[in-house]
Amino acid sequence: MKQGSRSGRPRRLIPKKRRYLGRIAKTKKCASSSEVTEHLKKTYPRLEIAPRTVRENLQKLGYKVCIPCSVPLLTKDAMTRRVAWAKAHQRKRWNKVIFSDESTFQMFRNTTQVRYKSGEPRPRRATVKHPFKVHVWGAFCAKGTVGFHMFTENMNGELYREILTQNLFEQAHQVLGNGWIFQQDNDPKHHARLMVSLLEENS
Repeated sequence: MKQGSRSGRPRRLIPKKRRYLGRIAKTKKCASSSEVTEHLKKTYPRLEIAPRTVRENLQKLGYKVCIPCSVPLLTKDAMTRRVAWAKAHQRKRWNKVIFSDESTFQMFRNTTQVRYKSGEPRPRRATVKHPFKVHVWGAFCAKGTVGFHMFTENMNGELYREILTQNLFEQAHQVLGNGWIFQQDNDPKHHARLMVSLLEENS
């Protein structure tokens, strides 16, 4: 062995190829290590490299792997209205306010992983609000949980009124006493005539 030479396997990715690997990872965030390896070999056909080596080099470049966060699909108009509402209420005292909403939990979640670099925001995946299959209504305030109900039917006005009757009014008075405020979003079921009458009778 000549003086100054290093033992062990030679580095397969020179800086130029490693930079190209980083560009692939940046543009193809959902590609697996094997797919990234194939993209790399298309540009460098003589390159002998395994997916494991690709993963090691991506880690050195600062890339991580995660399942993206699910976020609701929002239009620009909806985003604008949400920001305007938040600004209009930023000085409000919320200790007597009860918030409620419905959400859905999938029995078999999407486990597709994406790659992102350290220091970048965690990737997000847009999803519809009510996928299959278990639905949950919940209400909470500054003191904790007020009401909770799980169901599998499709939500309608009659079911919503039944949920509030059984899981909100009595529990809200127990937690906050009198003078509490019930905060809802603009779902048509929430401000229908029968719904308004129910709220006026019980709060």
